[in-house]
Amino acid sequence: MALTQPAEPAGQLEHLERWVTELRVRGLGDEANLDRLQAVLAQAHGERLDTPAVPLLVVMLCGPTAVGKSSLINAIAGAEISCPGLGAATSAAVLYVHERDDLSRLFEYGEAVGQLARQPHTVIRHRRDGLLHKVLIDTPDIDSVVRQHGELTAALVHTADVVLFVTTPEKYKTMQAAQWVAQQRRQGAMAFVLNKWDRDGIGLQYDCREVVEHDFRRLL
Repeated sequence: MALTQPAEPAGQLEHLERWVTELRVRGLGDEANLDRLQAVLAQAHGERLDTPAVPLLVVMLCGPTAVGKSSLINAIAGAEISCPGLGAATSAAVLYVHERDDLSRLFEYGEAVGQLARQPHTVIRHRRDGLLHKVLIDTPDIDSVVRQHGELTAALVHTADVVLFVTTPEKYKTMQAAQWVAQQRRQGAMAFVLNKWDRDGIGLQYDCREVVEHDFRRLL
């Protein structure tokens, strides 16, 4: 059975008000009951339930194995909300959602991400107010040996508002990553992050990292 997208409270109120008006115009329904319903609708307006929900911003991170997607999520959050090093073993995307955001609203972004939000083991709730109304999605590695991992990541590309392709100085020229980007960029624009750019991450190439940056931009 197909799942229906939950309606916004503002939209529900609008439909109910039109329904009550039509009942009165057509002389249908008991006036006392209609008055009570009208009072409930007025109370809902008083509680500001007619105000549209703040839109969510869905940011998806993707890329090859061990490029630091989880560490980047922690940097964005300003706290340890992710467990670095587990990306290569994960078989599903992980959604990082503020505890005050409504998970059911993710169905607005399609069946794939909505279904993920229904699975407790794929959702991590946090209290980072800087990420309120912003959902981060950490996806399985695109070069995983398990074909379904790459398929899941590809399926989520078109559901996100922002797609961040994360790579490193060691991996940005791999052919598999380039082919994946060439296929998925038809779904929408991508932003690219050259991660592990500090001295420890880039190692002996630190002094010539400007050359690596120039080559990365040329490749893009």
